[in-house]
Amino acid sequence: MKLPKADVLVAYQPETAWIAREYLNLNVPLLLMLHGNPLHLFGPETFDLFEEAVASSDVIQVLMPEYIEEVLDRMPGANVIHIPNVAPYYNSKGDLRNKVIITTARVDDDKRPALLVESFALIKDRFPDWKCVWYGERLKPSLDKRLEGLVEQYGLQDRVLFKGKTENVEEKLQEASIFAFPSAYEGFSLALAEAFAMGLPAVGCTDCPSVNSLIRDGENGALADPTPESYANALAKLMEDQGLREKCGAQARMDMKQYSADAVWEAWDRLLRSQILS
Repeated sequence: MKLPKADVLVAYQPETAWIAREYLNLNVPLLLMLHGNPLHLFGPETFDLFEEAVASSDVIQVLMPEYIEEVLDRMPGANVIHIPNVAPYYNSKGDLRNKVIITTARVDDDKRPALLVESFALIKDRFPDWKCVWYGERLKPSLDKRLEGLVEQYGLQDRVLFKGKTENVEEKLQEASIFAFPSAYEGFSLALAEAFAMGLPAVGCTDCPSVNSLIRDGENGALADPTPESYANALAKLMEDQGLREKCGAQARMDMKQYSADAVWEAWDRLLRSQILS
């Protein structure tokens, strides 16, 4: 197969970089995108096969500034730059008077839905008018069964709802006033960016990469240790104080301006031009 002539190749994963360098012997500038947390990508032993090709990339792009050092620790001398994902822009914003906590994410163990259920159970009597609504694909029947058991155990059948997928995230975010995001790890969460763009304060965990830097405790949301007690306390601070929700939500919305489509695509344009013209 004859490949078209290219000025630059953008690889979307380490495997693609390996194919380009080791199999196709392409010598054009290679830009590798690392979509997740580098430490998570480097973890599997299979990465050893691709490491030399990855390290030979002309540029390695990461989603968060803190990921640059993680790559350099593994690959000293690599050319690593930070270009984030695009955050959406919404004309509308959430109604922070609504007593609704929302999560938009697939229902999976790494998203720690059980932590949210257990946390909400600790404060359900203090906030009897509040409810949690989780929108996202349900992939594991065993996890669904475990979560249903927790909801029943704590008497939350009408207050913690796993709704499945939605085709209108913007509309659902408008109906909420707090975004709960207890994930264990993320690269650059578009779900969190969407919530921030809607003006919702978010509650995340201190041990979750990118979430623990996108969320600034007390400024645009709250950070908690990944325990029911700590997470419940963080939720409660926002639940009991509409003024705090409005302050944090306004800051969250403002924070997303730096991730606008214009800003991100301009950074990509500069990078591509620098490689083509070099």
